[in-house]
Amino acid sequence: MSDYGDGCAEFYDDLYGPPNPNTVRALSRLVAGGSALELGIGTGRTALALRSYCSHLVGIESSGAMLDRFAVKHGADEVRVIEGDFSYVRLEERFDLIFVLVNTLFLLETRALQSRCLSNVREMLSETGVFVVEAYDPSSDIERADDERLVIYKHQVRTAQGMRPYEARLLHQSANRLDSLAHAAGLELRTRWSNWQGAPYAPNSNMHVSVYGRRREAPPHKSCS
Repeated sequence: MSDYGDGCAEFYDDLYGPPNPNTVRALSRLVAGGSALELGIGTGRTALALRSYCSHLVGIESSGAMLDRFAVKHGADEVRVIEGDFSYVRLEERFDLIFVLVNTLFLLETRALQSRCLSNVREMLSETGVFVVEAYDPSSDIERADDERLVIYKHQVRTAQGMRPYEARLLHQSANRLDSLAHAAGLELRTRWSNWQGAPYAPNSNMHVSVYGRRREAPPHKSCS
């Protein structure tokens, strides 16, 4: 996963542009002044815009090149960053908001790694905390399936420094499959939108914003005697 970040850190901000204000607005409502953790903080595009809405903000990132870009930005010293693979890192802290953006969850190339990540998320969420996944369907021209598929991007992108190769490998999960993995990890879907403005999700939507919480255990059955 660090290979992806190291390969595009130089032009990542050119590629994705400034943070989406609708994203920042929605996340700020969800964190409600509490603590937040971003998985795959990258160059800090969204995290730095969100930091003033949180009591404290932490990011995990495996790419040293991404972190070098992040470190020179204004406000970077207000965010605690941990260099590591977010499928393995499990912090002792509990967060009110954990989020992972723009298909970054699917950079974990095996179902086992994704499941381990979701299990770690569950353990790091506060009792009322939420986990937010932003996912795009990378093959909207292909009939959607309720399973996973490996998607490989490999093309040239125009940057301020000229044309650069951009490569990414995603083990993409359908929304239904992601729900199943989350449920197995002890999470449950709370709501799902088709965009950051909160529009209702439909099966033919080409993106989704999914909000999970810790799975509520059913109360024990009481027999009548």
